[in-house]
Amino acid sequence: MKKFLVLSGLALMLCCLLPHRAQAQESLAGEWQIDFKSEVDVASMMVRRVSAGGGGDSRFFNVPFNQLQGITREQAYSDGTPVKFQLRREAGTFICEGRFKGGHGTGHFVFNANSDFADAMKRQGYDNLTTEKQFGLAANDTGETLLRELDALGLERPTPAEFASLSQYGVNAQFIGILTTLGYKPESLMQLIRLRQLGVSVAFIQEFRALGYEHPTLQQLINMREQGVTPQFVNELVTLGYAYPSIDQLINMRMQGVTTKFIKDLEALGYKNVPLNQLVTMKMQGVTIDYIQKLKAEGYENVTADQLIAVRMFGMPAEFIKRMPAASARQASVPFTGEWMVKFYKRGTSVVWFLLRERTAEGSLNARSFEIAPNQLQGLTEAQAFADGASAKFQLVRDAGTFTCEGWFKNGFGAGQFTYNANPNFAAEMRSLGYENLSSETQYLMATHDVGIAFINDLKSVGYGHLTAEQMLRMGMHDAGARYVRELASVGYTNLDTDRVIRLRNHEVTAKFISGLASVGYGHLSVEELVRLHNHGIDAAYIERVKAQGHNNPSVEQLVRLRNHEVER
Repeated sequence: MKKFLVLSGLALMLCCLLPHRAQAQESLAGEWQIDFKSEVDVASMMVRRVSAGGGGDSRFFNVPFNQLQGITREQAYSDGTPVKFQLRREAGTFICEGRFKGGHGTGHFVFNANSDFADAMKRQGYDNLTTEKQFGLAANDTGETLLRELDALGLERPTPAEFASLSQYGVNAQFIGILTTLGYKPESLMQLIRLRQLGVSVAFIQEFRALGYEHPTLQQLINMREQGVTPQFVNELVTLGYAYPSIDQLINMRMQGVTTKFIKDLEALGYKNVPLNQLVTMKMQGVTIDYIQKLKAEGYENVTADQLIAVRMFGMPAEFIKRMPAASARQASVPFTGEWMVKFYKRGTSVVWFLLRERTAEGSLNARSFEIAPNQLQGLTEAQAFADGASAKFQLVRDAGTFTCEGWFKNGFGAGQFTYNANPNFAAEMRSLGYENLSSETQYLMATHDVGIAFINDLKSVGYGHLTAEQMLRMGMHDAGARYVRELASVGYTNLDTDRVIRLRNHEVTAKFISGLASVGYGHLSVEELVRLHNHGIDAAYIERVKAQGHNNPSVEQLVRLRNHEVER
């Protein structure tokens, strides 16, 4: 009987000393601070723990007032009332004591990690959750609820490293819920992280909605924050006469450094109401206020924005300004006219850069540039091109029509005006090929991009004989001719529609790139998968390195995520 009593007593002592599985796994201590704003139901909270080695771990986050269990508003705004309250999270509970005065509180906390949470996360593949890690997860309110929200969005389960990043940047179920309420569906884990990294908040979104920007995409919101597009910037532009530019225009302006000060300085120099696209191009090409002032000091007055851009873009001597009359709006009753520019890269070059640009009847500027062999400029010699200032006249002859160019050359640069005359026989030849009612505009563009009879017949020979004139023209504009089609066919990509051929061409996806992917087990990918891999710099060599690190046959999505998160060591 005595033996039984002793054993029973030991069992009771062990029950008291050992933590229950539903209780805390381990505790940490630290300091807390809270600031309330009377007009909102959310407080700003900081929790800071000090490690045994002397280092600290501080976490800052917002918390709804009703989650602070055990405290009232009267206590929070008292004149120094002692308080005790708890903040319960999936990963653990903060038990806080301290004082509040006028909405500001400070004190100490004990954090009790939830061992049940650690067990549940381990079952889902997230093990080794130390008390320190759970402290961070609890502070950022990250847990199983977040995983369920990610599943509901159709996003791939985060790796342990990605889950830690989500927690670090405060991506939690509450944040996803807010985005969903606002009508957004995040596309990737990285997008969620970037939104939090850059501070894309409800207030930020609502400020832009109040300005008329009803539903910018999540990527646009990220770009806006990255480039510093603010409501103040929009309002300043409106004051200067630029009524609510598009979001992409705003992003592009900030990306290139177009500020309201730059616009005001231009106005002071006589450049009023410069179109937004020209402002961006001026910045891109280095047309600075100092440069304009220098030209004025050298006697170059009344230089148009187009002329400034052209001279800076191509590194032409300033004296070309006098040889470059501004392109005027084309009249419907006269042939196509406009400006041309030529740049010889060096003496004996096999290709030269050539640009044609003209204003439409509506006043917008169209510009098209391409490289051609110098012998296609009929009537122009290399000696003329590299003269120390000489007049020149030459022709660029295409199936669809001829560009007659007159102007001036110096040291390999040339500029002047052109007149385009359509080839009357071309329309008849096109009719014989089944293309009726070819418009003068389409024929002009076919001449510009050298879409002639040979180009069309070559495309027909590789199975593209059913195209409309507009589709044929698009293939030519994007340099997606029969040669590129054959290249794609050589690696198994046949019978693609024109949009997909052009998309691959625009993203510079080559047969070598495709065959390289196939050699490491990634054959028969879709066009979108090829484009995505190429855009992220994922080629055969990168995949081999990833596999060597232990990633066995990752999917395209996983490869992109590895690249984005720089898992490669």
